[in-house]
Amino acid sequence: MVWMRLGRAIKHGEQPIKTVKQRAVTARAKMQVEECEAQGKDAVSALFGEWQTELFRPPPVTNGKVPRNDYGRLDLFTESMLPEGATHIPHPDAKQLCKDLGIDCVEAVVRFEFRRGISTPIISGVVVPSDAAELLTDALAESTQNKVAQQRAAMERRAVKRWRRLLVALRVRKEVDDTFATRSSLPQGTTFKNKNKGKSIEIASSGTSSDEDEEDPIDTGGGFIL
Repeated sequence: MVWMRLGRAIKHGEQPIKTVKQRAVTARAKMQVEECEAQGKDAVSALFGEWQTELFRPPPVTNGKVPRNDYGRLDLFTESMLPEGATHIPHPDAKQLCKDLGIDCVEAVVRFEFRRGISTPIISGVVVPSDAAELLTDALAESTQNKVAQQRAAMERRAVKRWRRLLVALRVRKEVDDTFATRSSLPQGTTFKNKNKGKSIEIASSGTSSDEDEEDPIDTGGGFIL
């Protein structure tokens, strides 16, 4: 399996140059070790040299069908592992478009990552027959343009909504200011009717007036006009 990740396979009839005790790194390897121990055997790993390997050649595309492994995927650790007559399309939306267009495709496994003792395959797009690659590429380009247009339209809608909210807030604020304006904002000498006591009140230069102010209007220059 180590050589397979380098795009190479053990030659037929080759014998390992060495065997070592198997390292139980992943959950699957631990299960294999436990099975061997239950049978009274030692779990060992066979080691081969590079001269005992050759480039791995997967089966070619036949009748528009891409070859796949037991898990329904295609190992594509190196470019040399791409089947003859196939094209790799590393796009996240390629699989769904292949289903929509009726194109046979296989997920491409480009590497493995180990997370918490589990070997997780990393998928990068799909592998399709070469004669359908151009159709899929054009469909992906059109789909990408549509997504960009939809995202732009959504951004414009959000911007218009925010501007509308801002304008409404400004209009409400203006109405509140006009309705509940403070006396200091009125021009000097403005008079208005006190509905509670029936008196007219003149705004002095200080901009304030109070019913509790009982000083002489002559001395203060302002106050109540009875």
